[in-house]
Amino acid sequence: MVIKELVAKEKETIIAWRRQIHQHPELGFQEHKTGQLVGDLLEEFGYEVQRGIGGTGVVGILKPKGMEHKRAVALRADMDALTVTEENQVPYASKNPGVMHACGHDGHTAMLLGAAKVLSQLRDQLSAPIVVLFQPAEERLGGARAVLADGFFHQYSIGEIFGLHLWPQVPKGKVGLKVGPVMAGSIDFKLKVLGQQAHASEPHNSIDTIVAGAAIVGALQAISSRFINPLESVVVSVGTFHAGEISNVIPGEALLSGTARTASQNVYKQLPALLERVIESTARTYGARVELEIVEGYPVTASCAESVATVEQVTREALGEEGLFRLDSCRMASEDFSYYLQEVPGAYFFLGLGNERKLHQPTFDFDEELLAVGAEILARTALAASKRQDSHGPCRN
Repeated sequence: MVIKELVAKEKETIIAWRRQIHQHPELGFQEHKTGQLVGDLLEEFGYEVQRGIGGTGVVGILKPKGMEHKRAVALRADMDALTVTEENQVPYASKNPGVMHACGHDGHTAMLLGAAKVLSQLRDQLSAPIVVLFQPAEERLGGARAVLADGFFHQYSIGEIFGLHLWPQVPKGKVGLKVGPVMAGSIDFKLKVLGQQAHASEPHNSIDTIVAGAAIVGALQAISSRFINPLESVVVSVGTFHAGEISNVIPGEALLSGTARTASQNVYKQLPALLERVIESTARTYGARVELEIVEGYPVTASCAESVATVEQVTREALGEEGLFRLDSCRMASEDFSYYLQEVPGAYFFLGLGNERKLHQPTFDFDEELLAVGAEILARTALAASKRQDSHGPCRN
């Protein structure tokens, strides 16, 4: 039986899984019920199951006889939800106040469960082991790092990895992908500007942290306009600025935080030093000093040419040429899937939702008919990639 028919038989079940997960969202490293559901289903499908990887992650392993020596193909889905209060009036709305699957991770988990079930029925067609990874804590907590720290790639001899994200800025039902940078690298920064408090009528007796902080905000924009090659993409944004309590006092302290993002791994490596240089030198100009904390977020997520070609091939088989949407640029959001692609070749790609609803919003939802599409693409990708694991070399972009 062909993959499309197998997925069609499971479509309503996949939707039911998604709704169950959506009703019971869990934050990063708290995905206990979700992980329990996933692990139990994988065991039911005939997978070897490891629970607790990376804290609350779950791994399923499908090893065809005689293929144990080959490198495995991995498929990854993220399971965590967000601190968002759902506003959708639907029967499957979140029952966990203040927590919601507003980024589609419930869909990712359901799609990968569907693909895993289909692949278990195609065991005799596999040419390499298949590993399905249900990862915790993608949202800002870096669950991928915890998974890697638990020896995921070495333990299962992963040769290639694929990840799929539901995405509004791709036409509905199309698969969006590109070779090279797909998601930006991110660096967060926090700073305390320290000066001298004074009455507003005596600015000469102050070291004004609002003026110094405002100057820092402006100076940071020079990173993209004057310190980085204009052909490279980079954005620096200050998201918070808190200072003072009353209108007639110049505050002696200001707190700022922000983020820098780039599609270039080379620029990503330069950013910490540039941020420190611009922030500290600008503060000194105004007589202030700073306490600066720079936290590297997720590196650039870059897909490999050969892995992208596999996804293109299976998309044509499933949806025809019209099902492909070639991305013309890197998305400036970031993803911890990047850590996996620093270890082995692979591809990160999108399944389009259209522009009806935005990610991370209390009204986020999507057409559940897309779940079967995603499950089919994932299953086909694993099957196709398994046929060339012995010949797959380093990433080529």
